[in-house]
Amino acid sequence: MSRYDSQMILPEIGEIGQARLKRARLLVVGAGGLGSTLLPILVGAGVGHIHIMDDDVIEEDNLYWQTLYSMEDIGRNKAIVAVSCLKGLEP
Repeated sequence: MSRYDSQMILPEIGEIGQARLKRARLLVVGAGGLGSTLLPILVGAGVGHIHIMDDDVIEEDNLYWQTLYSMEDIGRNKAIVAVSCLKGLEP
């Protein structure tokens, strides 16, 4: 059983579509509100290569909507923390 079985049964995806997702290369510009929500979904869907560009740091007053991050991440670079979190979802 694969973690992608439920989406591969969709005729629009199938095994061929899943293989294409694995080979896909994406650049996500911004790992804040929208990026921090989108990135785990992309990883969970099986996108193979995701590059993240964001030179901003995590701030406490944004944590309520930047759900990828935690209090321990405050002051750290968003892109670096995002990569670390996402590798935990799909190495």
